[in-house]
Amino acid sequence: MSFEDRVTKLNGALEKLRAMRFNALWIAVIVICFLAAYFGYCVEISWSEGFSFSKCVDPRD
Repeated sequence: MSFEDRVTKLNGALEKLRAMRFNALWIAVIVICFLAAYFGYCVEISWSEGFSFSKCVDPRD
């Protein structure tokens, strides 16, 4: 195996790892949002202010 082959193989592995890490990040965000909603928190996402968690007002109250 030549040096170029090794570098190509390494780059491919790094790309897969980077993609997996990105997917894991999104999965974590989605899971956190679902858990927050389950426990009665509102999750507000805005590009300028980021994430904010606040207790939801129950319309039945």
